[in-house]
Amino acid sequence: MKNKISYQEFEKKLDLTDINFLLSSKEDGINWSSSKAKEMEKWYMRFLYLSYLYPKIMIVPTKEVDIYWHHHIMDTAKYYNDCKILFGKVFHHYPYLGTQGEQDKILLCQLFEQTNRLYEKHFNERPTKSSSNPTACGGVGGGSCGGKCGGRRVSIISE
Repeated sequence: MKNKISYQEFEKKLDLTDINFLLSSKEDGINWSSSKAKEMEKWYMRFLYLSYLYPKIMIVPTKEVDIYWHHHIMDTAKYYNDCKILFGKVFHHYPYLGTQGEQDKILLCQLFEQTNRLYEKHFNERPTKSSSNPTACGGVGGGSCGGKCGGRRVSIISE
């Protein structure tokens, strides 16, 4: 990783106040509490930062981080501008991982576990249980792969 900025510098580049407002709106949003929206903002920013650090690795968000990401994408102009600031290009969403058969589900599980290890490496914690994706098991058998991945590790591509 050459010339990468710190997480503190990275997170200062975005203001997600409007996204938090939308997520906590009773009428138009999903009615998260403001504290829940703020907590998911933290994990979303961490997800984006890992994606920035490891552009050749598919970083898999938790279900709630994915919901946050969808709401950010819905503000197309803001999302486009934010992506240009953070990545220099649009950061595309690939919604099909885990939907293309059994092997794809296993890959989802493996990539989710790899993502959790990257959270631990860079932030010394994994997403909390309340924000964990119920469709990705992290190798413990509770997700879409039904434990078929056996918690197998996927090698992390070094940058």
